[in-house]
Amino acid sequence: VETCAAVPVETASNKREFAARTIRPKIMKLLPRFLHQLKPASVVKSSLGLKLRLSGDADLTRTGAIDGFLKSFKSLDRSVTPVTRWFQGGAAAATKQLQEFVDHRLAFYGEQRNEPDKRYSSDLSPYYHFGHISPVQAAVAVMESRGPKTGKEGFVEESVVRRELSLNFCHFEEKYDDFSCLPAWAKKTLKEHQKDKREHQYSLKQLEECRTHDEVWNASQKEMATTGKMTNYMRMYWGKKVLEWAPTPEQGFKWLVYLNNKYELDGRDPNSYAGIAWVFGNHDRP
Repeated sequence: VETCAAVPVETASNKREFAARTIRPKIMKLLPRFLHQLKPASVVKSSLGLKLRLSGDADLTRTGAIDGFLKSFKSLDRSVTPVTRWFQGGAAAATKQLQEFVDHRLAFYGEQRNEPDKRYSSDLSPYYHFGHISPVQAAVAVMESRGPKTGKEGFVEESVVRRELSLNFCHFEEKYDDFSCLPAWAKKTLKEHQKDKREHQYSLKQLEECRTHDEVWNASQKEMATTGKMTNYMRMYWGKKVLEWAPTPEQGFKWLVYLNNKYELDGRDPNSYAGIAWVFGNHDRP
C-alpha cells in the first residue's frame, strides 16, 4: 500500500500533539497537497517467475499449505476463532468494503455513525491496519462521491484527523502501550480515586468470557471476540467500564491492551493504542 497516513506524521507535526483540536488545523491545511488520486507506479522488476528456495512449510503456493504453515507455530494462540464470515482480507475486499460504504452508508454516516445498531461505520480500520487499502484512496473516494457534506466531513474527521492523531501519539510517545504514557493530570486523578468504592469488580477471565452484570458490555465484548471488530462508539464504553471494574487503573490499562490486541482485527494499531489511552485521559483535558 502507498501510505499509512494521508499526511506524513512528521510533516503534520514535530511533536506529540495534545488533542484533536491541536492537530486538526495542521492536517486540514496540508490535506490539499496530499489528498489526490494515486497513480499506479511501474514495476521496476517483476517478481513473477523468480526462483526462490523455500522450506516445505514455507511453500504457501500449494493448496492447504497456509493451514499447515500456521500449525507449525506451536505457541500460536488458537483460542481466537476465524472471522472470515464477517471480514475477508486483501485489497479487493478492502476496495469492495469502501465502495459499499460510499454507495450505501455514507449518506447516513455524518449523523448516525455513533448509533451501534445502525452499522453505518466504514469498517475500514482492519484494512488500514494490514495495509490492504490506503487512507488516501478512501478519502478521495469519499470526497469525490455524491455523498452529503456531513458524511464527507465526518469521514475526514474520523479517518484522517483522529486516525492521524493516533499515529502522532505512537510516533512521539515511546511507551504508547503502557499506563506511564498518560499525562500527569490524568495519572494524578486516577490515583486519587483508585480506592473509591466500586459496586462491581471483575477478573480478566470474567471479562474475557463476557460474565458481567452489564448486558450491553457483554454484547460488545462478544461482538469483538466473534467478529474481530467492535462497533466504534461502543469501544469507548467498553474501555471505560474496564477502567471502572479493574482493581487498579494500571491493571485496567494492561487488560484493555490484552483484550484489544487479542480480538480486534485492528489490534496492535496506533488507532487502538490511542483509543485505550483516551479511556484513561489521553487527548482529553481535566
